[in-house]
Amino acid sequence: MADTLFLQDVLDTASSLETTFANVGDQPYQIASALLAKGARRFVALGSGSSLYAAKASIYLHNSLARPENGLALAAPTGDYALYPLPLSHRDALIGVSASGEIVDLLDLFRAAGGRHQLVGVTNVAASSLTHVVDHTLHAQAGPSLVPTSTKAFVASIGVLDLLWLGLLRAEGVDAADRLGEELLAIPAVVRRSLSYALPQAAAAVDRLEPCSRFLIFGAGPAFAVAQEAALVFKEVSGVPAEAVQAREMAHGMVSIADGSLGVIAINPPGPGQRAAREVLAQFASFGASTLEVTTGEEAEPGTLCLDVSCHDLLTPFAYSGPLFVLANELASRRGVDTDHPAWEAEYLRQVRRGGNGSLTA
Repeated sequence: MADTLFLQDVLDTASSLETTFANVGDQPYQIASALLAKGARRFVALGSGSSLYAAKASIYLHNSLARPENGLALAAPTGDYALYPLPLSHRDALIGVSASGEIVDLLDLFRAAGGRHQLVGVTNVAASSLTHVVDHTLHAQAGPSLVPTSTKAFVASIGVLDLLWLGLLRAEGVDAADRLGEELLAIPAVVRRSLSYALPQAAAAVDRLEPCSRFLIFGAGPAFAVAQEAALVFKEVSGVPAEAVQAREMAHGMVSIADGSLGVIAINPPGPGQRAAREVLAQFASFGASTLEVTTGEEAEPGTLCLDVSCHDLLTPFAYSGPLFVLANELASRRGVDTDHPAWEAEYLRQVRRGGNGSLTA
């Protein structure tokens, strides 16, 4: 396993979550109560890249536990919302997610939205520009990223958003929020355990994937959002084309591109969709694709990356993100790609920043 700065960021994820949880304290509940007191019923989380996928991963928690009278959480790309905004009232809330707090699209949108909606910022940088254009700030404390690709900041952002959704649900008397909140605060131990299982299996898993020049990564629910983030990381870190697909959408034409150059990765935690996902993998393997199932269990079998962990399915992103990042690091090493100083970094910063604070991630 290549000991890169990228991998160091990944291995720091659990500590980043612990620091974040310890420092945000009861702020998510206080902010949630303030939003509800002003009549918010719709909550739209906006972001770009990893921040968008963090938002997408988190909203399942709110919407799965909420009652019809508790409102609705949505996630949307910042750029799309700027062109096609949703019909929100002045009471409703926009939640801007940006690890750096310096993404131009989000700042421009929030400056224009001031006074028209309640505004919340979720950022990893306490003094960022985002904090100056919002009504409330939640500070994820993942620490400085060592590389441009977001890993620990992605997971910490999910943690903060989950706390905000749980705060909303607690404030509205949803009993299940307290129980899941306790499990969320214990999730750093699951992250550590998951990575401890992924690291020794990564080389064998990438032996299967190394011949592939393109990838499909699929999952359902929160695992689909993890697949979207993993596909981005495979592109940014490993330098290979990768596309995320919702699990059931794999049945709609995707097999038409299956051959020996294709790698297919299933993010497949226990649940009602697990058997169907394995059938999809078998189908693609029959067309020559190289397949890998990332799942749970005590012993790894051929074609699996096996994580001996257990958590609520709404907390899947915490258990499964790190192992996908570990795979991307190993694949990059095999391909001779510099994970720490990518060729695209300067152009990325030019496109999405205006000034900024030196933080590398979105």
